[in-house]
This record gives sequence, C-alpha cells and structure tokens, in this order.
Amino acid sequence: MNLHGNTSGSYVSIYCGQSKHLTINADLCGDGNLKTYNMNNQIGGLSLSHANTNFHGRLLFTQQAQDGVLTHCQFSTYLGDARNWGGAYTASSDIHDAIILDNFMKVVVTNDVDFTEPTRGITVRGGATLEVQTGRTMRLSNQVTYAGVEEKTGAGTLDLAGTARFIDGATATAPVAETNVLNILAGALKVSSKTAADGLAVSFAEGTRLVVPSDSSDGYYNVKWDVPLTINTTSGKLPVEVELTGSEGLNNITVPICTFSATAAAGIPETAFTVKKMSNGFRLKSMEKRVNGDGSVTYLATLGLPGTQILFR
Repeated sequence: MNLHGNTSGSYVSIYCGQSKHLTINADLCGDGNLKTYNMNNQIGGLSLSHANTNFHGRLLFTQQAQDGVLTHCQFSTYLGDARNWGGAYTASSDIHDAIILDNFMKVVVTNDVDFTEPTRGITVRGGATLEVQTGRTMRLSNQVTYAGVEEKTGAGTLDLAGTARFIDGATATAPVAETNVLNILAGALKVSSKTAADGLAVSFAEGTRLVVPSDSSDGYYNVKWDVPLTINTTSGKLPVEVELTGSEGLNNITVPICTFSATAAAGIPETAFTVKKMSNGFRLKSMEKRVNGDGSVTYLATLGLPGTQILFR
C-alpha cells in the first residue's frame, strides 16, 4: 500500500465502523499521511500488522462524535510491534506528531513494543487510552508530546524512557494544566528516563504501582510540575517496585524513588510510598528526603537483606 505526494495537511482516510475491525495485512510504504477513524460515534477499529519500516509519513488515529456525543474508546487499534506504525519520519522536520493519538481513541498493546525510532514522535491530542495487556510492556523511548489526557489501562507496564514535551512539541513549551495528564488506572508505570515524565500530572489508582530500576539516578523525575503525583488508593500510599538490574551486590543499596520540586515535596511525606520486597530478598530499611543542590528533593529508599535474628527460648 503506497502513500505518496500528500501535503502536510492532507490525508488518505480509512473509515472503520459498524462494529468492524480492519487489519491491513500488507506493507505500508511512502511518505504520505494516513488517517484512520470511525464515524458517528460507532464502534470500529483498524490495525497495521506488518513491520512498516518503509512508511515515512504521518499516522493519525482518531474518532468522531455523533450529535455532539463522543464515547471514549469507540475506535481502537491493536499494536504488536512499534514498527507497525512506521519507520523514520521524513515528511517533515518537525517530528513531534509523526503519530497522533486523537480524540480519546484506544490502543491495545498485545506484545512487548519499544519505540526506538527517534523521528517517530507521538502526540496525544485531546485524549487516548493505552491498554497494555498482562505480561506486556509498552516502552516509549521516543518523544511523546502531551496535549491532552492519557490513560493507562491493562495489567501490563507502560515504560516511559524517552522525552516528554507539551502542546506543540517545542523544547521551550511549558506543560499546561489538564493537557499534561497521565492516569494510571491499572498495571504499572515504569520511569526509565529523567526526561520522560518531567512536567506530567500523574495519578495512580487502586491496585497500580510505580516501577523504578535499581540503578536509576533520579527515580520518577518531575520538577516542572508542582502537582506531579496524586495517589488514589484506599491506603493513601503508592506501591513501589524496585526492579533488579544486575548491579546489586550483597550490601545495602540506596535507590532514588522520586525527585520533585521543593513545593511538591512539601506536600508528599516519605510515608506516601510502600516499597515492596525485591526479588533478591532486599527489603526497605529506611526512606528519607534529600534536598539537592538545585533545590529539588529526592526520596531515597535504602534496601538490603534483613539482619540475622537469634531467638533465645
């Protein structure tokens, strides 16, 4: 399927509705733009099944309302490989919207995927739901531009490993309230990059968790936004999983869980985090706040093996 000659504002459009889901079982190539959507608030979807590394245009997934009524997640797409959504983006030098997830559509992630192509930026416009299935990880190593509300569902893991930008994707554009939202409604959020979540307003629902690699330098780093964390759990505490990276020895380790601005940290106590026992047996020994030279505050967890206990009877 060849797409050529589109201008930046022109798309080849494919409509899917009436409870039908179309899978394009063919190679997508060219530098044109493709728009896939439903109409009249109908259930529908479209998926790309091939490794479309020869597709260099923009890809837009969206959905449309009927009589002013828009139901979230009526239009969906299944994703099993990041290459399904194209190779290097060459249609424009502005790469922030090479992929657009628009108007509260849904992506269902069925396999481990990693967006490693740096020119294939993703923009969340209005809103989108990422449903990552059990045992799967969606790793975003590219630029993600937030211009709406992103919701993570499914028991799998969303791994933020790239760079967060806002509204128009420009480096200087600051986050804007209600368009920088990431709601973790199920499963886990992993933050693998210092730049991947800076400026987001992240909330965690009951049964979710934050994952931090044991060799992280900053944990979940967010100093651009003064309300970086909302914990919507019954206990008011956020479960944290420290992930083994192979660098651990037998001695205690100190792992940064989060780094926030001083304003944000003033309202979040150390007790807000419940660090789970690690798979190597390490347990939480202490949690403290450290004030950094730039005025930010890091929550440091010290973990290690429990000491020997001798009982006299």
